[in-house]
Amino acid sequence: MRGSEDRGFGGYADKPDGSGRPVRFEVSDSNLILFFKKIIMYQIEYEKTAIRTLARIPQKTATLIRDKIKQLAQNPFARNHNVTRLVGQDQTYRLRVGDWRVIYQIDQGVLKILVLKIGPRGDIYT
Repeated sequence: MRGSEDRGFGGYADKPDGSGRPVRFEVSDSNLILFFKKIIMYQIEYEKTAIRTLARIPQKTATLIRDKIKQLAQNPFARNHNVTRLVGQDQTYRLRVGDWRVIYQIDQGVLKILVLKIGPRGDIYT
């Protein structure tokens, strides 16, 4: 029977070129993890101070920051030059968006990003 071997999950699929000929594919544990990390988006939660800041700043800047946070939620551990882990704080990171900074934490247990603070470059760390 096709695809019933003990080498893991697998099966047959149509070729992407549309020819309809079946192509064998194998799915390993590491491939499954990568697949689900791409599909499952982390939930985003905002602290009250972050919400207030987003309401006060210009609309265009707030939209840009929200878009960057949404991109981050798709894969928070992707290589990104605008993200730095904060020293001395567990699972706390800084996202740079122009002259603005977003301080957030990642909770991997429940797939959640908690936005702690949003502020201009000079004032965010005080």
